[in-house]
Amino acid sequence: NSTLIPVAASPNGDLACISPTLNNASPAFSGQRSVPVSVYANHGQILLASSDDSFVYADHIEVRVLTPNSGPFGGGTVVTFSAQGLRHLSINEITCHFGNIIVLASYVEVEEVLKCVSPAIDSSSSSKTVLMKLGISGFLDVTSTGKVFTYYREPSVTSISPSVGYLEGGEEVFISGGPFRNREGLGCTFGDTISPKIVWLSDTSMICTSPTADVNTLTKFGVNIRVTNNGVDYSKGDSSTQYVFTHRPDASKVEPARVQWEKSTNISITGKDLRYVSACLFGDINKTYPTFNATKNSIICEVPPAINAPLSFLPSLSYSKIPVFLELENGIIATGLEIKYNRPSPKVPEKINEPQIKSILPSHGSSIGGDWIRVYGEDFLNTEQLACKYDEALVHQVQFISASEIRCKTPRHVPGIVAFDVVNSETRENQSSGLKFTFVPDLSMSSIFPSFGSIKGGTAVQVFGSFPFSSGIELDIKCKFGMGGDAAGELVSQNEISCLSPPAMPETVE
Repeated sequence: NSTLIPVAASPNGDLACISPTLNNASPAFSGQRSVPVSVYANHGQILLASSDDSFVYADHIEVRVLTPNSGPFGGGTVVTFSAQGLRHLSINEITCHFGNIIVLASYVEVEEVLKCVSPAIDSSSSSKTVLMKLGISGFLDVTSTGKVFTYYREPSVTSISPSVGYLEGGEEVFISGGPFRNREGLGCTFGDTISPKIVWLSDTSMICTSPTADVNTLTKFGVNIRVTNNGVDYSKGDSSTQYVFTHRPDASKVEPARVQWEKSTNISITGKDLRYVSACLFGDINKTYPTFNATKNSIICEVPPAINAPLSFLPSLSYSKIPVFLELENGIIATGLEIKYNRPSPKVPEKINEPQIKSILPSHGSSIGGDWIRVYGEDFLNTEQLACKYDEALVHQVQFISASEIRCKTPRHVPGIVAFDVVNSETRENQSSGLKFTFVPDLSMSSIFPSFGSIKGGTAVQVFGSFPFSSGIELDIKCKFGMGGDAAGELVSQNEISCLSPPAMPETVE
């Protein structure tokens, strides 16, 4: 604007002058404006020289998006950003101001961005936010519009589960540790591979989905799982956070395939990649049996005796092949292998002693039959003629457990109380155990009221139908809501039962 400013000479011959106010800048001035700089003599009468570069007036330096915009209290985070208002400024003189702490900035010409390394700060809180501005040579002579940068405590991993997974990935791994921030940038890596999906659960837990792994990651030592809160700075890994990638187990043979009925049997399963199998399961029996002597291609499991199985499983164990399953940390897989129990052949003693019956449990059942009851006593014999008697009805569907316990199946029978007995042979003389078994009529339901209730449970539900229980029978009535909700019931009449609903998740159940 043709303003003349006095010049001061320095001892080394340089000239220095102070820039004047840009008087003719309009109120709407924003951004930057360039003006020429010239040197005159005789109060502006003689032009001595003009600069090749213009002098730039800028209203402010504006810092744009920080990437990342957070980092640990220990510092060391490389923050990348662009800024407006830097034209014609010496890039080498730009400084980053994290609150009151100043660090040098560096310019990456290829990317046309600036980078600063966050300094370490002290704080007793879990996080602290500061304003990051730009300066020139450590001074804030030019107004700078900054962006916030959040410091946080560096996260760590204390445990992972499971610690084994398959090469194809896609398995959820539960991570414990923290503190984890529910912000953009939360993530984890399996070795050098980033997890494709993250679920934040709490400050101390999260779920990372395992990525697809390369065959080169197949080592018995595994890879470290590391976590990050900003997508840049990752925690350190150690032996407690190692995750092993492996092939799916391939079991090809089981020996022996026939196992003992009354004693446990050790079976050997051979195949490939069996090192990480932890237990075996057999059929529908909801119990695991740990492996031992495990190698890469073989394991040994103990098969329980059939007599230890739940009552409802015994008939199928007698005649069916039992599928074998393998359990690993990350789940259960089917092997396609089967075993079968060798039921002992019935023994025919020289002299048959008839049993002495002490009790039966339960002492009542449905008139349509098909229930299994436990019978306790003495001198039960494992013979083909072992049978249970319901009045004159002789039933040979009997499971021999031991000389003091058997299990009998109830036949279809008219409702009522009948005499119950057990025989070792059909030639037994008429004598009675004195025990009674009650066949109760089949039950039916027609409606319930109300048909909805609180997930907290406690709703009084009336069940209407036909419940023709005979008098004198000790009842243990249960109302079942869906697959898992059992509640005690009370017989109001032969057409009504009342019960309280149990707690449950929001859903419709039978």
